[in-house]
Amino acid sequence: MLGGNKNSINMKDCRSHTQYNGYKEKDRHVNWFWKAVESMPVEQQRQLLFFWTSVKYLPSEGFGGLSSKL
Repeated sequence: MLGGNKNSINMKDCRSHTQYNGYKEKDRHVNWFWKAVESMPVEQQRQLLFFWTSVKYLPSEGFGGLSSKL
């Protein structure tokens, strides 16, 4: 419980907590990025999560429980 949620990563939740500085969610490159991330195995998604946030597992609240948006 203290280690966070070990289930698969909810990409819809991830997308809703992502800031697009200088881009829009509908931009072609952003869509390509999400398509690539969604096709990754869960372990690779966790590595990306760690790269973005320095945490391996999400808090129980999901991306909303992080201190800042991605």
